[in-house]
Amino acid sequence: MPAIAARVSAADGTVKYGVSLPGGGTVETVFMAQRDRVTLCVSSQVGCALNCGFCLTARMGLIRHLTAGEIVGQIALVQEDQGLRDRPFNIVFMGMGEPLHNFDAVIAAFRLLIDPAGFAIARRRITISTSGLAPAIERLAAEPVRPRLAVSLNATTDAVRERLMPVNRKYPLAAPARSVPPLRRRDGRAVHVRVRAARRRQRHRRGCLRGWRSCCGRTPRS
Repeated sequence: MPAIAARVSAADGTVKYGVSLPGGGTVETVFMAQRDRVTLCVSSQVGCALNCGFCLTARMGLIRHLTAGEIVGQIALVQEDQGLRDRPFNIVFMGMGEPLHNFDAVIAAFRLLIDPAGFAIARRRITISTSGLAPAIERLAAEPVRPRLAVSLNATTDAVRERLMPVNRKYPLAAPARSVPPLRRRDGRAVHVRVRAARRRQRHRRGCLRGWRSCCGRTPRS
């Protein structure tokens, strides 16, 4: 089982956990509380292969994928440590790693989390964040039961995004924009799109929205 190796608390109630894994390595899991809302941010990989320029995890490179048990184990640890057994909470796959790069284990963990015999968490409370791996988004759309999806663009033009996120060379902005509509049609829900505020100049923002408004139904926000 994963184990808590370190714990750092902030004044706002946020707690960052260093979680040591039975398969080797340590990942970060974060407990966040805002008024009556609790969110757990979990990791899906030790390190990451995508080499985003703004991400500290990218400096590690990809060491390995987490298993479904290691992903779920993070949640069980924090749930116990924070006394959340009888309190609803949200889960976001926005920790270390690109969740859709570890698709099979992440989806297996998602199924365990929503299983009535498991954690019995409503699927609307679980969000997977991706840098825009278009084939994996399409694969997610084919799943019979799916979590929410957030797409991290981090820029509104391919030129800027490619400097920040090398994955844009393979999957430029238009690629995930084409992959998202089938997912939205099946779920009837907006897909969250995140753009870094520092890159969100108005003229670039308008250009981005032309490709994304119809498929997301939501204005990009920081």
